[in-house]
Amino acid sequence: AQEHRKILRVVLEIQETERKLLGEDLQEELGPMLAALRWKTSNLPGMPDPSDSQVIKSFNDMIDQIKGKVKELSNGLIPPAIKEQGLLTVLQQFLISTGAQTNIHIHFQHSIKEIHLETAVARQVFRIIIELCQLIIRYAEATILEIKIRKDGNAYVFSLSDNGKPFDLLDCDSSSDSMLKNIAARVWFIRGSFHIQKQQRGGNHTEIKVLENPNPESL
Repeated sequence: AQEHRKILRVVLEIQETERKLLGEDLQEELGPMLAALRWKTSNLPGMPDPSDSQVIKSFNDMIDQIKGKVKELSNGLIPPAIKEQGLLTVLQQFLISTGAQTNIHIHFQHSIKEIHLETAVARQVFRIIIELCQLIIRYAEATILEIKIRKDGNAYVFSLSDNGKPFDLLDCDSSSDSMLKNIAARVWFIRGSFHIQKQQRGGNHTEIKVLENPNPESL
């Protein structure tokens, strides 16, 4: 098991590096290109016909939507400043942004002032929450998501309840199955626990428990 953790640590580190590079490329290259295109379409010479003006407006709206999506993707790819801002603050920022850019209503509750975890562990927890939210929004097609964080002894408990399709009814051959396996691997790597169950009223209840002070040498 220890050898498997070493291999997984290398894989996760490579993933973080690739995410960072891709996120920077999106911000530094695609972002300015879209901004330049938006400027050009908004500053065409002469006065366009009313019908053309409507087409230009629709085109600009599409560019703005793409710019928003690029920003969302790049922010999700670049490692967050967890060490400087704290995991709780970074999670709040992510959830506010996700709720504003999607059709899902997110309710976030916590009974703690801060989450005290090693940076490496906190980064994996952040990735786990991101991937769970993506799974719930894209594949479970939920419209309501409730996230709670509490302390249970020497562990933090992250619970997510949604009103989407049950995970066990999703297409096991689709990307959703790969995402669930990836989430489970991350939880195993940080020596946490991961449970999913169907709710009687519909949707899923997911619970992740992470020790406050796992042995860093075991990761």
